[in-house]
Amino acid sequence: MLNSKIALFFIAFLPQFVSVGSQRPVTQTLLLGAIFCLSGTIVNGTLALVVSSTSSGLRLGGRARRWLRQICGVALIGLGMRLALSGQR
Repeated sequence: MLNSKIALFFIAFLPQFVSVGSQRPVTQTLLLGAIFCLSGTIVNGTLALVVSSTSSGLRLGGRARRWLRQICGVALIGLGMRLALSGQR
């Protein structure tokens, strides 16, 4: 409730899904907000559980980390060269 972006989302976007002829638009809006919060909690909780359970398997050793840094460095240098050599059209 203190995040202004989320408040703007609820004020601007959520009322579009409330029925025009509804007798209880406030109840319908609160229900949609609760569904949004519940689905966000489920998705974020599932993501946290999956990442925490697989993080130990994803930790790289020294040699693999060095290769990954070299590959990323070459990719960044290549992208930088492409950007420097491309002219604005």
